[in-house]
Amino acid sequence: MLECTVIYGGIQSVFETLYHLRVYKSRIEGLDNLKLSALAMKEAEDVKKRKDKDPSATGYEDSPLDSNAPVVKQLRETIKRTIHEHIEPRAQEGEIWAHVLRYGETTQIHSHRNKKDWDHLGLSWVYYPQMPEGKNIGGKIVFQFQVGAITTISKDFTPRTGDFLIFPSWLNHFTTRCTSPEARISISGNYRFNDEKLYDQVSRDPNSGIKKLTGFEFEADTLDARNWVMDFGGLRPLKENLEDWFDHTLLVAEDDPERDQLIALGKAGIAKITEVEKTGCEGIAAFLYEYINTIFLQEYGEQDRIWCSKVEVRETDNNMAMKVGHREDGEFDD
Repeated sequence: MLECTVIYGGIQSVFETLYHLRVYKSRIEGLDNLKLSALAMKEAEDVKKRKDKDPSATGYEDSPLDSNAPVVKQLRETIKRTIHEHIEPRAQEGEIWAHVLRYGETTQIHSHRNKKDWDHLGLSWVYYPQMPEGKNIGGKIVFQFQVGAITTISKDFTPRTGDFLIFPSWLNHFTTRCTSPEARISISGNYRFNDEKLYDQVSRDPNSGIKKLTGFEFEADTLDARNWVMDFGGLRPLKENLEDWFDHTLLVAEDDPERDQLIALGKAGIAKITEVEKTGCEGIAAFLYEYINTIFLQEYGEQDRIWCSKVEVRETDNNMAMKVGHREDGEFDD
């Protein structure tokens, strides 16, 4: 989530946009994927056990899985440990099922959101014990959500065997058509907050891993013609730069004693390198603060009216730093 705070006339207002959603992506090693796949295929053969009997329904490819089978228990324990250690320890394990896509099949757009109106914080996960390999085989998972009346944001992943994802249960997603003769097999599950009091507790907890924020605050003495401090659509280039600099990137400090060797990895195409003055939350916050106020707002054409007064960078639940300043401080005056 990207949070922006606007200060005008002594009144502080907060705009929150969902352009930055966190999807946890990792791998699980050591599982018997052949056994998992065979178990999923066996359950999928029994049409009577499928979650939906209608072939046009989203759950037609879903089959219940024996959660006490040893290999399934091993998977469940790994997912549980990951969610409780890295995201939210109060999340409660829910249902689990297998999903099999054969040649020509796809999955319609859907979400795993709980029917309870107050439960917005559920988590869902998916693991891939068998994912066909090759070019143009389809079977991507595509996450999608709507911003405003007509704008839709999409992000797709091409999973490999052994990959797993954790994402908000309310997040819509679908799979592209499987064009491989080999079945695409995934195992999914949900984590819930089945008690309303617990849900309320988690939703108000600023340290919950479900609600990670990278924050920017902008301020101005005057509003633009639309009575805005900042047009949030204008932040798209900033978002793209952040992804380019920091997504799946090795950060190298200018004074790193091994700098030359690390930079060489980038030149050789072995690693994606971003060189900064200082690494760590403090260094990145200072870097972004200077970049926004000296380059980005100038390119945006609003450097005389708008000022970025705060940048917050969060590394983990308990490790964050911020850079705060005001135009009158004159930090970047010539």
